[in-house]
Order: sequence, then structure tokens, then C-alpha cells
Amino acid sequence: MRHRAPLVLSITALVIAVLGITPLGQATAKRLSAVVPPFARTAGFARLAGNSNKLNGHRSTLRGLAGTIPVVGANGKLPVSIGAVGPQGPAGAAGPKGDRGLAGPTNGAATAIGNPNSYTTMAEIGNTVDVSFDTDGTLFAFGRIQAVVQCTAGQECSRHYGLYVDGQQVEGTLVEVHPPFGGTITDNFAVFGTKKVSAGTHTIRFRAGNNPNVLGALDVSANVGGIALGNS
Repeated sequence: MRHRAPLVLSITALVIAVLGITPLGQATAKRLSAVVPPFARTAGFARLAGNSNKLNGHRSTLRGLAGTIPVVGANGKLPVSIGAVGPQGPAGAAGPKGDRGLAGPTNGAATAIGNPNSYTTMAEIGNTVDVSFDTDGTLFAFGRIQAVVQCTAGQECSRHYGLYVDGQQVEGTLVEVHPPFGGTITDNFAVFGTKKVSAGTHTIRFRAGNNPNVLGALDVSANVGGIALGNS
């Protein structure tokens, strides 16, 4: 079998050589050339295509970079960077303001034990806060203080606190701080109460006063607040 392969190749080469130099071979070549489709002769142009991923030397991109061909992304839109997607248009004009709804059923109450007006030495302390009402209603006022009170040596004393709205007491917010005999105390307390108010803005604040023999007092973090509860 190994001896037949060279023999077959030799015979084939001889036939090709004879056909190439004889009229028969030349006529056969002409007939073959006549039936070859014209576009097959231009197949060589395929070698000029280069990279099939480019068009005229430019690659496609989803980002719309300079020198590239932008294509539609997964969202079905062209890249914003090429300006094909305009900015969002202005929002429509707001409609007319609707009528104010009825006041809710919110209500509140607190006990009224402890009357700051029992003391005549009350003075304003700390910061204030304002709460506004559209109609008459109830104000829930609250506050917190850290108090340091010192008595005169060998004496007993006390300091008292209360919440006020527009200068009027909020009943139930009285607190008294009593240091030990002739000593000093640090006390923390919170108070709250309710007060009927009219429509408008109302100011909440602490007031404090001393009984005799208070040597000194320091009111730290005197915070106050309020919540408008509406009609009640």
C-alpha cells in the first residue's frame, strides 16, 4: 500500500502537465473559466475586510465614545453621551391648593397636682420654644432639667421649678429640689402638663425660684417642648 501512493501522485502530475500544454487541456481550462460565477473572482476582496467587528475601521460601542459607532443598549435607547436622549422636560404646573381638612380627634390630658404660682420668687431660666395653633386647642408642654443646688452651711434650703406658657403656669409641673442639710445636690427631672390655648403662637419656658438659704444653683440642659393637640 505504501508503494502505491508515490505512483498515484506521479501519474496525477503527469496528467496535469500534459493537459496544460495541449490544446485539449487549454480548451478544458477555458470551459471551466466560463462557468465560474463572476463574484467568485472577487473573493479576494474578502481579504481586505480586516476585522469583521468594525465598519470602515470603527468599532461599535454602547457608551457612544468618540470615533466609535453607537448602538442601542439593553434598555432600547442610544447612549445619552451622543445627545440622542434629551433632558427631562419641565414638570407640569402644580394644581390649586385644596381646602384644609377638619381638625383631627387628637386630645390630651395631664394631672394638675403642683402649682408653680405657689412661689413668688419665680424667675425665667433656660431657652424658650414656640408652638403655633390654627384654631383654639390644647397644648401639651414638657421639659427637662439637670439642677445643681447648694445650701448655706448649716442651713436647709430648696429650689422649685415649673413650666409656663405665655407667662402663665402649667399646673402639674411643679418640682422641688431639696439638697441635704447644708450641702449640695445634683438632680435630674422631667415635667409635663396640658394647657388650653387660643389660635396663634404660644411660648413655653421654665421658671425657677429659691427658698431662703440657697447659696447657689446651676440649671443645666433646661430643655422645653410642646405639641399642638388641636381641639379638645
